[in-house]
Amino acid sequence: MKKTLSDYITLSKQIDDLKFEKKMKVAILSSFTLNGLDETIHVKCSELGIRYQSFVAGYNQHNQQLLDPKSDYYSFSPDITFLILDIRNFLGENFYNFYNMSIQDRKSFSKEKIKELENIINFFKNNSNSKLIISNFNIPSYSPNGILELKSEFGFYEMIEEINNSLRDTSKTHNSIYIFDFNRFVLKFGEKNIFDYRQFHLGDIQITFNFIPFFADELMSYVKPMSSTNKKCIVLDLDNTLWGGVIGEDGFDGIE
Repeated sequence: MKKTLSDYITLSKQIDDLKFEKKMKVAILSSFTLNGLDETIHVKCSELGIRYQSFVAGYNQHNQQLLDPKSDYYSFSPDITFLILDIRNFLGENFYNFYNMSIQDRKSFSKEKIKELENIINFFKNNSNSKLIISNFNIPSYSPNGILELKSEFGFYEMIEEINNSLRDTSKTHNSIYIFDFNRFVLKFGEKNIFDYRQFHLGDIQITFNFIPFFADELMSYVKPMSSTNKKCIVLDLDNTLWGGVIGEDGFDGIE
């Protein structure tokens, strides 16, 4: 039976990390509330025999931490950094008022936001040896232009796609930068399941509590290979593959 978020929070308090030799320092920085994610990853790391140490930045404090070389984040010196951003906070009022701008202003705004991400990534690269996993942005079903969205020149969806494409291209040129496909995560589980307006208005919660363990599963796909805990197995046929002939017919002396 799948553990709930409360299960993970309870289990995280019972872990004896000192019994694990393999260590992993993980930083979690986000632009919205992710209560319980740290504890869930802690449990999942312990299940792999990893001594988990974490730094969790304060609410929406990612810029202050990443753009200050003397910040607590850089003092922590993580092995892996998860930077989880959401489209609402990232765009600010323009999330709702995008079409109040002219087409040219919309394009300029998109370029500004792309430059903002590039500045964060470049500053990180110059000041940290960590691996940075930065989320792309989900394309919400909501559009400020309604049914005209896909008819709009440089529309709301198109802008988010441009930002996501820029992130993808940037990651291809930097070995330490990876993109977590948050848009795919939302599509996989469904926006109505992931996002709850009541929780959002209650505390800027943009991934419902029930789906934090699933979100942690996705992030663990980066922790496992970077901690060398992935196990690989090659399964192949023997007869006429590893040797010539069929051992059941030709016998040990008859194969090549």
